[in-house]
Amino acid sequence: MDKSEVKAIVDRNIKPMMALLGVQHWKINVLYEPCTNPNWVASCARNIAYQKATITIDPSRADSEEDVIDSLRHELIHVLLAPFDAYRGIMTSHLTQGDTLDRIEDEAWEVAIENTVLAVERIFDWGLVNPLFYHLRHCFLSLICYPSKFL
Repeated sequence: MDKSEVKAIVDRNIKPMMALLGVQHWKINVLYEPCTNPNWVASCARNIAYQKATITIDPSRADSEEDVIDSLRHELIHVLLAPFDAYRGIMTSHLTQGDTLDRIEDEAWEVAIENTVLAVERIFDWGLVNPLFYHLRHCFLSLICYPSKFL
């Protein structure tokens, strides 16, 4: 996608999505450039002490508006889970970078945090116990996250 298209999608959606996730108090900067991993559409660096984050979105890897919105939501959920980053930082501060324990911890961390993000995504995708709540939430999210479908 074109950088200006991706930026317009993010500009329309980031504030409502932040409010929905309860991270509206964070200062979030969005960059439109390749991620450190060339296979990623988006990534997020967080600084929990100052409640600041930088989300990077690679416009060349985004295929559609839905792809941008899904990636933005995924990275915002990482912001929501940032307190775990603080815990990890403390718990791994005694490890030597690159040694066996560091590599094991890194693999375990990636599985744990990405599966937690996916679980939160499923809460939004599948709804909670109350079907009426799910229906109303789905309509609200559809209207906010995919406004072009309703225009």
